[in-house]
Amino acid sequence: MLLGHIKSATLNLSCAPDAAQPFVANPSAGPCEEPANLPALLAEQESGGIIHDGTLTVFGPSVNTHAQVTSASFDLREVLNRDMSVEFTLTRFDMTLADTSAGSFDFSRAEVALASPASGWLEDEMIRFAPGMLQFVVTASVAVDGEPLFDGAPSSAEYTNSTTATAVRGVDGSFAFVDATFQVGEHTATLNTEPAQIIPAQ
Repeated sequence: MLLGHIKSATLNLSCAPDAAQPFVANPSAGPCEEPANLPALLAEQESGGIIHDGTLTVFGPSVNTHAQVTSASFDLREVLNRDMSVEFTLTRFDMTLADTSAGSFDFSRAEVALASPASGWLEDEMIRFAPGMLQFVVTASVAVDGEPLFDGAPSSAEYTNSTTATAVRGVDGSFAFVDATFQVGEHTATLNTEPAQIIPAQ
């Protein structure tokens, strides 16, 4: 029986070891320039589209209203990794809403814009955005009991999704929000849209 102990050892790590001799150190390789354990990129695509229909439903105390989406457009980026996972990033989302009322409040010229890119993960045809990932800036002119606030000038506020938001990226090349819910005080606002055709960027 052989007994002994190691007095000293040198561990050499490499970002890109030689497949033929993976355990042979290469002193000239230099330090790693990229974080380890990140999926390797296989393909990337940027695209966009136009949404023609959708609804923003606001529900809460004394309020149950539906604001129609009059126009919306979006840009997105999809990354296929070597492990076959797909990163999905909504890079732009702009939307206008029809004038609507909620209780004693009247909203006109409402616009919604994505404040910063939102990352999600695509599994099968379902995209999931973690709570707080979707940050939307809502701008509108507001009146209370018929009296305009701020002399009718538009005001803005930012809202984030309070629960996991879901969208569909169909195999037919379409995109749609299924359930994106935001907490607005005591009320909840839920966005869903009709499928829109995705057009790859040129």
